[in-house]
Amino acid sequence: MVSYPIRAEHHVVTADFLSQLQLKMELSKDDSRPIRAAIELGGQVEALPGEGLFVVNGATPEFDLDGWVDLAIDRFAEAQESDGLTIKTANVDAGRVRIFDRNFNNVQLNMSYNNGIITGDFDGQGISGSVHYYKNEEGAHSMSGEFERLIMPDAVAEGLTMDSDPSELPEIHFYSKEFSYLGVDLGETRIEGYPIKNGFHIESVAAQSPRFNFNARGDWFRVENGERSDFDIRITSESLGTVLEAMDISSAMRGGQTLVHFDAWWEGPPAAFALERLNGEMDISVVQGNILTADPGAGRMLGLFSLTELPRRLAMDFRDVFDDGFSFDEAKGTMKLENGTSYTDDMLLSSTVADINIVGSADLVEQTFDYEFVVRPGVSKTLPVIGAIAGGPVGAAAGLALQAILRDALGEAAEARYTIGGTWEEPVVEPVERPPAKSIEEGSGSDEP
Repeated sequence: MVSYPIRAEHHVVTADFLSQLQLKMELSKDDSRPIRAAIELGGQVEALPGEGLFVVNGATPEFDLDGWVDLAIDRFAEAQESDGLTIKTANVDAGRVRIFDRNFNNVQLNMSYNNGIITGDFDGQGISGSVHYYKNEEGAHSMSGEFERLIMPDAVAEGLTMDSDPSELPEIHFYSKEFSYLGVDLGETRIEGYPIKNGFHIESVAAQSPRFNFNARGDWFRVENGERSDFDIRITSESLGTVLEAMDISSAMRGGQTLVHFDAWWEGPPAAFALERLNGEMDISVVQGNILTADPGAGRMLGLFSLTELPRRLAMDFRDVFDDGFSFDEAKGTMKLENGTSYTDDMLLSSTVADINIVGSADLVEQTFDYEFVVRPGVSKTLPVIGAIAGGPVGAAAGLALQAILRDALGEAAEARYTIGGTWEEPVVEPVERPPAKSIEEGSGSDEP
C-alpha cells in the first residue's frame, strides 16, 4: 500500500510491503526529488533522518545483505548529490542473514558511513567482527576485516559461481582469531590479496591452529570459458591424525609429522575448491605414524586410500607383525589429480617391519577405489643392529645369520599383493593369488630326457 498526501506541508511517501517493511521518503515540493528517507523492517518508521540521509532499522526473519552490497557501495561511498541520498546507517536484527553467499543465524548488523569509510559490525552465532570499506577518488578501493570469530557455513550457491569480476574486487586485508572454512577449523587466519589485470591475486593465506599450519598463495582469473583458480598450498602438522580429525575424516591414524603440498588448479573461484574438482599434483610426506587396526568408520579416509582396512587384512597373513596395526617410519608419494580422479605409482609406506608400495587410482566423484598394494615384510631388518648392541661383532654376525633363516622361513610370504576396490564406505581388500612356481624341469627349457 502506498500513500502520498499532496496538500500536506511535507510531501512524504509511505509504502507498506506486506507487513515486512515500511518505507517513508520525503520529496521536494518543487521537483519531487528525494530529501530524506527511512526503512523500518518489521515495523513502522517513527521518524525521518536529517536532510540528504537514508537509514535502515528494525528486525526481520531474513535479510539478504549481499543484495544490499551494491547499493551500499554505490551510495555509501559517494558524496551527497543534489538529486540523491547518502545512506547513513543500517541497524538490523535478523534471524538469518545472507553474507558472502552464506547464511548466518541470529545476527545483529550495524552499518555506518563516516569520513568516506563504510563500517559494518556483525554480532552473531557464527560471526563476530567488523568490516571496513574505502574507495578513493581515483576509484581504487580496499576492504579490511577483523573478526573474533568467523565460522563459514556451506555456500548457498555451492560457491561455484560469482557475479563479480575478480579484477574489480577491492584489495583485501583479512584477519580472524577463530576461522572455520569447509568444516575445517583453521584457527588464527590472515588473508592478503589484490586485483590484477585479468583477475585477483591472493598473496597469502596463513592459518595456524593447534593441530596444523596452512599456507597458500595463488590466482583467481577469468578465462575464455569461465573462471579458474591456481593455487600452491602447503599443510604441515606434528600429527597427521589430528589433521584428519580436524577435517572430520578419520581417527584411525595416530602421530605422523606431516607435509602435504598441493600444486593444483580447479574451475571456478577459490570458493569452488573441492577434491573432486582438483587437477594437478599433491605430494605427501608423513614421518613416524601409526595406522590402527580398529575400524572407526574409515571409509572417508580422504577417498585416496582405505589404509585402516589394510592392517586388518595383513593381520590375517602376518599376524605377528601387523596384529596391533601398522607403525611406519615414513610414508611418501605423489598423487596426480585429474578431473575428479587421483592416481599414484610411487606411494611408499616404509618401516622396520615392512615396506608397502601402493599404485592405482581413486574416483573422487563416484567414491570408489582401484589400488594394488605390494607388501614386503622386513621384520628382520633390525636384527643385526640389535645383535651388535647386545654382543658386538659376534652378536651382529648372529643377527645376520638369523635374518637369513627368517627370510628362508618366510618363503612365499616374503612378498604379498592385495587389491582394494569397492566404495569408500565398504572397501574390499583381497589377496592377489600368485601363479604356481615352475619346477626346475618346467623352467629349464631342455629337450633332453
